Amino acid sequence: MARKRKSKPKPKPKPQPQPKADEPTPEEIAKLKVVEVPAFYASTFRIAGSGNDFSLIFQRTVAMQTEDGGIHPTVGSLETVAIVTVSPQSLKDLHLLIGRQVEQQEKEFGRIKTPYTIRLAEQKP
Repeated sequence: MARKRKSKPKPKPKPQPQPKADEPTPEEIAKLKVVEVPAFYASTFRIAGSGNDFSLIFQRTVAMQTEDGGIHPTVGSLETVAIVTVSPQSLKDLHLLIGRQVEQQEKEFGRIKTPYTIRLAEQKP
């Protein structure tokens, strides 16, 4: 009678890492498209508000042209590039988010000084 050889158990295949439930697969990522929305640059802003909402008015400085076609060296004009209106609750959330971002930036790169922060510091008793 022939003896049966014991075969070695086959190694189990290593499980492939599965994406988390909220992470897209590489195939899904390949099908994604870039969101096409306008992008704006603003160097200044204002906030106008009432009890119900606030408007964030984003502006940039644009050069002024002289009659002879040159650029005036000291005069510019503010151009409004976007107005975003939010609720007081959203403004509070934005305040907290921006505050955390600025803290992180200053931890990494040092204190941020602007003409506005300098004026505020001078006003404190």
